[in-house]
Amino acid sequence: MKLILLFGVYLSLPSISQGSLRGPAQYIDAEEFRFPSSTNEIANYVFQSEGGNHHKTHQKGLEVIVGKNCSSFRVTFKNKDDRQEQIHLPDNELCRGHIIDQSKTGKCDSNSYPITCKFDTIDETNKIDKQKLKNYFPISAKSVEKSISFHEELDIEERTRRGKRDKQVKWVGKAAKKIGAAQVEKACAPRYRGKDPPRNVDCDMCWKWFVPYPCNCNCRGWTDIPGLPGMCAQPCHEHPGYSVDTGFYCWKHCDRPGQLALPTGCGFTPIDRTCVESTEECVKKVANIVLSITEILSFFVTGPVAGAFKNAAKQALKKGSKTAIKNGLRQAAKMAAKEMAKELAKNKVIKKELAKLGTNARKQVLEQGSEFFLVASMGSDPDYGDMALDVAEALDPSGVVGLVRQFIPPEDCDDMIYMEPFPDEEPGLPDLDPLHALDDDAVGISVGV
Repeated sequence: MKLILLFGVYLSLPSISQGSLRGPAQYIDAEEFRFPSSTNEIANYVFQSEGGNHHKTHQKGLEVIVGKNCSSFRVTFKNKDDRQEQIHLPDNELCRGHIIDQSKTGKCDSNSYPITCKFDTIDETNKIDKQKLKNYFPISAKSVEKSISFHEELDIEERTRRGKRDKQVKWVGKAAKKIGAAQVEKACAPRYRGKDPPRNVDCDMCWKWFVPYPCNCNCRGWTDIPGLPGMCAQPCHEHPGYSVDTGFYCWKHCDRPGQLALPTGCGFTPIDRTCVESTEECVKKVANIVLSITEILSFFVTGPVAGAFKNAAKQALKKGSKTAIKNGLRQAAKMAAKEMAKELAKNKVIKKELAKLGTNARKQVLEQGSEFFLVASMGSDPDYGDMALDVAEALDPSGVVGLVRQFIPPEDCDDMIYMEPFPDEEPGLPDLDPLHALDDDAVGISVGV
C-alpha cells in the first residue's frame, strides 16, 4: 500500500520536469542529491547564494558567473544541448592560478531546465612561478608581430639582353654579400610572432543522471605551462614558420634551411633575441657597421690577392673605352674570384643548393657569381673612384647584389643572411659572361682618365 502511495506521489509531480518547482536563490546539493519523495522535501536541499561581487562572462556558449576571489563559479544549462558544452574559467588575473575541482560534483538549483549549478575551484596561486608569469604575461601582453621595414629585393631589368645563368650568378653574388654582412655584424634579429595570451584549461561536463561534474580538464591542443597551474600556452605550430618557443613569443629558427650563417639563437624577447655563430657569441648584438668591398675581401681571399685585385681594378677603371674597362676588370677579378669561389663552396647552404649542378657547372657559377659581386661592389670603397659607381650602376642598378656606398647590413635575419632557393637556368637564353651588361650601348660609363 505504501509502495502504491509513493508511486502515486511520483506520478503527481510532472511539474518538476517543467521547472515549476524552481524557487529564487535555492540550490540542490548535487553531492547529496536523491530524487525527492514529496514536493515538501525539495526545500531541504537548498543553500543560499554567496554574497559579494561576481564576474560574469560567457564561455563557449554557457553563462559563467565567477565569485570575486574565483573560489567558485556557476554555470547555467538552458537546455539539454548545453550538457555537451565545455566549461572554461575566465582568462583574467582574477582566476589566474585557480583550477577547476574535478573531485566534486556541482550543486544545482533544480533537476529541470534551465539548471544553474555551482562548482568549486582549487586555489594554487602559491604554486605560480613568478619568472614564468613574466615570460607569459609581459607588460604589454598582446599578440604582436614584429614590424619589419626593409626594401623588397627586386632586380631591375633595364637591359634588353639576359644570359641563361644571370639569375644563378646573382644568387651567388647575393650569398657572398650576406655572408660578409654576417661576418661583420656577428648577429642578426630573427622575426617573431607574439602568442595569444595564455588561457585556462577547458573541461567537459560529465553527468550522473542529471547531476553534473567537471571532467577531462586539459589544454585541448595547447601546452601546459609548468609553474602556472591550470594554464595553457598557445603552441608555436599555430604560427607556421615560427617554430622556436620562448614562452610568449614564437621565432623563426636560426638554423633553418636557407640561413647562410649565425645558426645559434640567444635570448627570449624582442629586446634580446639574436642569431649568432655560437653560444659563446651570445653577448653579441647587431652592430650596424658600414660594410665595403675591403671588408668582404678580407673574409674570402688572402691579403696579397685582395691587394692585387684593388690595384688592377683601379687601373682598369682608367682605360679609354668600355671594352677596355670591361676586359681589365675581368682580369682584375679573375684571381680573386677563383679564391673567393672556393670559400663560398664551403658554406653548407650553398653546397646544398648547388648540389644539383655538375662539378664544372658549379665551379663556373661560383666563380662568375664572385666576379660579378666584386666588380659590382667596387663603388662601396671611395678609393676606387667615381668610375666604380658607374660600373656598379650598370651591372646592378637596384643594388641588390653588390655593396653600395655606406652600406649598413640590415638587422633582420631574413634580409641579412637568409637565401631563397637557388634558381634554375633560363632555357632559350644565350650563354653570356657575368659582366655582359657593360657591353650594352645604353650603359652610361664615362670613359677616359
